[in-house]
Amino acid sequence: MSSKKPPKMPKTAKKYDAKKLSGSNKQETLTYVLGGVAIVAIIALIVIFVVIPGSDKTKSSEYQAIEGQGITLTADNTVFVGDEDAPVTLEVFEDFICPACGQFENQYGGSINEAVSAGDVAVEYHTLNFLNQSSTSGDYSSRAAGALMCVAEQGDAVVFSDFHAEMFAPGTQPPQGSDMSDDEIAAVADEVGADDSVITCIEDGEMIDRAEQGAESSTAYLGEQAGQVGTPAVLVDGEPVEIGNPNWLDKARADGDE
Repeated sequence: MSSKKPPKMPKTAKKYDAKKLSGSNKQETLTYVLGGVAIVAIIALIVIFVVIPGSDKTKSSEYQAIEGQGITLTADNTVFVGDEDAPVTLEVFEDFICPACGQFENQYGGSINEAVSAGDVAVEYHTLNFLNQSSTSGDYSSRAAGALMCVAEQGDAVVFSDFHAEMFAPGTQPPQGSDMSDDEIAAVADEVGADDSVITCIEDGEMIDRAEQGAESSTAYLGEQAGQVGTPAVLVDGEPVEIGNPNWLDKARADGDE
């Protein structure tokens, strides 16, 4: 089991005040939901807040990277990490500029990674982009998702999980209404040990088209399975998991042992 902690932010990347990420209520995590989802033609974007109790926005879980497991960039433009024969596969839906996703990662990311390393669960990451318009560039969610795919192609689960954690970390994740450039995202990847080819992939936006295709199909899938599109969200066997229950991951692991 690794005790590795998230790397420090590179000097070339922007720093943000963690207080801006926490909003006005410091005892609750928010889930961003795309309401009124007609998947074929989404007419209106409605962001509402769903309370996830029991979290502390300023306190991260003890972090450790995923070790001893494989990683695959799938044909469906998702990222699969873990043992293909794991008894449970978590389907995690997130948007890189979603504050609630940052809070979810900081609270549960270390525990999820530990479960993946142990072979108890595998994770399929679906990166959505319905909050693109909340960034100054108008496409940050897509660019960050493309960067994650670039990192996944390196095939190193440690580097991938470190990058994923750092992109959501307070001080790295930009608040809504802000942004990071491709060069700044690449600097995060470089800091966690990504190969030069990965850095070039991020700087050149090589995976953005695939990220947008993946976001479109994953948005449709989540809407069909859960009845709404919101981040963060977790499905197991196509069924929504109540992540408001702080013991949701323990329950998923226990169900996999049955």
